Amino acid sequence: MITQERDEGYWLAGIGWRSLKPSILKLFNYEVVFSNRAPSSVEQAVESLVTRLSSLAKLSPTKGYGYALSLFSDTASLQKALSVDQQTYFSDDKKISVEPQKIAYQTLSKFLEGSRREALPGSPHRRKVWERLQGVASICRQQSFPATLHISNFDPLFLSCLREYIEENHPADKNLPRTLVGLESYFYEYSYESIDVDENTLSVLIQNNWSSRSDISHQEMLQACLQSLNAINPLAVEALSVKYGLGSVSYLSVKHYLDAKGLSRRQYESRVKTAMNSLQKCIENKIGSDWTVNDYS
Repeated sequence: MITQERDEGYWLAGIGWRSLKPSILKLFNYEVVFSNRAPSSVEQAVESLVTRLSSLAKLSPTKGYGYALSLFSDTASLQKALSVDQQTYFSDDKKISVEPQKIAYQTLSKFLEGSRREALPGSPHRRKVWERLQGVASICRQQSFPATLHISNFDPLFLSCLREYIEENHPADKNLPRTLVGLESYFYEYSYESIDVDENTLSVLIQNNWSSRSDISHQEMLQACLQSLNAINPLAVEALSVKYGLGSVSYLSVKHYLDAKGLSRRQYESRVKTAMNSLQKCIENKIGSDWTVNDYS
């Protein structure tokens, strides 16, 4: 099963952003910015928003407010833009025709989009291409797979159809990828679909197939296979530890791990998948058989 993780990908690149962004915009007190012409009112409005996001992140950790809070790690550009809005509003004591709240709303919205893009992997150019590709892929999915809208981005049938759709409908758009490998690379980097094994697979695999004659615990089986795999491919085990919180490494998020190691999302998922496949093979080989230190044959 391919599932979408509720991580930075879900909230900042996937469908979660569509609900998270409006929630942030509603929390901001626009009237404070234009209560007077003092710069302190801008600082007060921004600090108040950050405080509210922090409180909500603690009260509702699954609502994405924690990731929203990460967008405000550097608010200097936001405060500067809001100050310009404020001074324009009060210039020559003449009120501008557009409601000030609408101007600040647009400023904050622009800031959020910029921060969100900066939080995503890849170069600015690839991020823009990805946003363009998302829209094209959505139309292709609706037209070609109306009965299976949740078809995986990595399904060969979908990728082939998308490539043909781009060739036929966007022949002049040279930025969109036109090969299966090119399309796949963008989905690996930005779509944040997890590999086809979820967190419960290993425990279910052991529970359903455990040999009653074995006196080794499930946890011992897993640890033995992890230890054996680590001797062969430590980088794969490291990536697996990041994904499932196995405790051998400590990073605040997958993005922090990718940044620290200089990895693309595709490289990360590839390592995780390699580790999962190896562990599954190890466990299956161990079930009902005598234990050895290494069993990946």
